Amino acid sequence: WEEALFRAVPIAGIFILTKGKKSRNLWIILVLILQTLIFGAGHANYAQQPSYARVIEMVIPFVIMGIIYIYYGILPAVIAHYAVDVFWISLPLWVASTSGIWIDRALVVLFLFAPVFIVLLFRFKNKKWTEVPEKERNSGWLVPKKPIIDEAPEIEIQVKKLKVEKWMLPLGIIGLIIWLLFTPFKTDSPILELSRKDAVEVAKSELTKKYDLEIDEWTVLSSVADKIDIRDIFAWQVGGEEIYNQLFSNFLAPPHWEIRLVKTKGKVEDKTEEFIVRVLDTGKIMGVFHKIPETWSGKNLEQNEAQIIADSTLLSFYSLNRESLKEISVSPTKQENRTDWEFIYADTTRFPLSQGQGRYLIEISGNELINTFSFVHIPEEWTRNYKDEDSKKSIIKTIGNILIVGTIIFGLLIGIFRWTRKKFNLKVFSIVTLLFGMFYILDLWINWNSLLSGYNTQVPMGNFITTMLIGISISGIFFSLFNGVFIAATPGWLPVTAKSGKWDILQAAGLGILVAGTLSAAQSIMPEMEPSWLSFSYLNGIVPWLGIAFSKTMNIIFYPAFAAILFLGIHHFTKSWTTQKWSGIIFALLAGLALMGMSFEDYSTWLISGSILAAFVLLVYFFFIRFHFEWIPISFGILPIISMIKEMIIVKNTTVILGGILMILISLSILYWWYKLLLKYSAQKR
Repeated sequence: WEEALFRAVPIAGIFILTKGKKSRNLWIILVLILQTLIFGAGHANYAQQPSYARVIEMVIPFVIMGIIYIYYGILPAVIAHYAVDVFWISLPLWVASTSGIWIDRALVVLFLFAPVFIVLLFRFKNKKWTEVPEKERNSGWLVPKKPIIDEAPEIEIQVKKLKVEKWMLPLGIIGLIIWLLFTPFKTDSPILELSRKDAVEVAKSELTKKYDLEIDEWTVLSSVADKIDIRDIFAWQVGGEEIYNQLFSNFLAPPHWEIRLVKTKGKVEDKTEEFIVRVLDTGKIMGVFHKIPETWSGKNLEQNEAQIIADSTLLSFYSLNRESLKEISVSPTKQENRTDWEFIYADTTRFPLSQGQGRYLIEISGNELINTFSFVHIPEEWTRNYKDEDSKKSIIKTIGNILIVGTIIFGLLIGIFRWTRKKFNLKVFSIVTLLFGMFYILDLWINWNSLLSGYNTQVPMGNFITTMLIGISISGIFFSLFNGVFIAATPGWLPVTAKSGKWDILQAAGLGILVAGTLSAAQSIMPEMEPSWLSFSYLNGIVPWLGIAFSKTMNIIFYPAFAAILFLGIHHFTKSWTTQKWSGIIFALLAGLALMGMSFEDYSTWLISGSILAAFVLLVYFFFIRFHFEWIPISFGILPIISMIKEMIIVKNTTVILGGILMILISLSILYWWYKLLLKYSAQKR
């Protein structure tokens, strides 16, 4: 399957797509190199120095494999790949001395030469050597001629138009009311507004004061910690919303900045040292972690000496005396040249939950306090039960995601198929691919700080950036091509028959608002089993409001893409709802259950909300979409815009409002252009 996926599909695909083009050889060379890089990256699954070594070492052999495929077909490439795998995987057998190992070795040799035995078998059967005819080689392949068949003219099914468009604006108003009623305009965490510049200055000031650091010798990395973890879920489920919010003042970490100071040059051991400063929205320091290499020298304190530092930390950081706490553990760790200590205490008086504990951790290296933080300790039984339940839920969530992503990928494949059949607008493809490629590059530049924040000091910075850029570039290429292929394939693919009316755009927008309201209502049925946080990662951008605009805009095609494939499936199998209506019901039910399955919590609410959504899908198709496929870009592309408006209402700061306005303007321009493109093609066809 690897040869089929990495060699046959891309190389054969480019041969077909570039047939008759002057630039064919250039495209073949580019794809030959690209498939090698992707294959190498897919097999770089173990640590190497430099990190891109595995990719580089595979370039020459697998370019050769690609050339073998081009000239001789997939079978020789499969056999060569098979032989290489057998050789490397069986190496341990040839150095082992276990009794009876010769049997395994003999089997390896037998299987390794299995292709040779097949050739010899046919040689014996034919009693002579034969060569593969030229017409059986890749170079001899010709496009099969289409058989001439006397086809009866296709009979177009006439469906009486229901003329219910006039109700779309009132329904849109109803949808807006439903959206306002069922949408929770809140976030379950404090809002982070502190800028990156201010957070970095706070961190530098703290480190300079505490450690007398020469800041210029360090590289400053930053990230926003705005993801919930199992502690948040535990506190939410056990204590409820009110107590959960109380815990932010002492035992739970709200969204905050993590400012890292690392070294990118020098010995690997010295680069292990780093500082992490956690800064709250108020500018208050939540904690400082000083990571020290294990081999560095330090004092070997006795417990009573380390205890003095721990007591002082409890008093200065938390205004607590050790006597008011319950000691959980005191653990020494003997390093090569020092002794490290870890103290953990439980607060039995100020912790409001009926289960678990509020705890304080203090870490001392030698005679230096290197870390302290408070946290919610979760009982092991609760953790086991949660993970067991979560693993069961993940099955439904995974199936839902697979159905949705699979639907979109299926649409992409149809788009490529239409390209090969020349039912494709290359000009539109070029424009859209370049546009979204530009968005991707701008988003990459704006969020460069966030990308660098994952730097591992054990790897040279240059290698880290190179590997990261390779992965990002590949993702960006596929992302841009997806948007280009899908939009360029829709003219003539979506069955647009209506002419543009005076109120069409507003009616399409009204349908989108109705969809948003229905989704909010269906979502409200699902139980709230965990808190909901907004993402504040845009604050780490070079230009935060631009980061919001471009990152949100890049998602607008996915919603119309899924809706287009869904409604096309219903339309195709039911012949515009004139036959086989059961197939349309199945499509709608699968879509509803898949969409609600992404936030699955229990079977009853999932089935109810999924069924409601499925019924809504059928109603939307029956009354509107089957007559107005050109509405899809606006009606479903408007969903990310509505989500952006929700965030603007919740956060209410200049950065989000500016970014949101720009996102809305860019998105509406793209969606309107796509809508007009569908109408233009339909008019030309008529």
